[in-house]
Amino acid sequence: MVEPILYASFGALLATLLGLLFLPFFWGRAVRLTTRRLLHRLPYPPTRSSPRRTACAQNLR
Repeated sequence: MVEPILYASFGALLATLLGLLFLPFFWGRAVRLTTRRLLHRLPYPPTRSSPRRTACAQNLR
């Protein structure tokens, strides 16, 4: 009776730890892709933009 509960708890703990281990990789990729997508939506390249737009774009990075 107790043994299946222990196995289920151990499996949930292991899955949580593996999820926390790989979370930074997924998060970094999501930030990188979102930043790239937002920079491509600008009407002109950020190098020619006004100082205000450049500051906004740098806050996204």
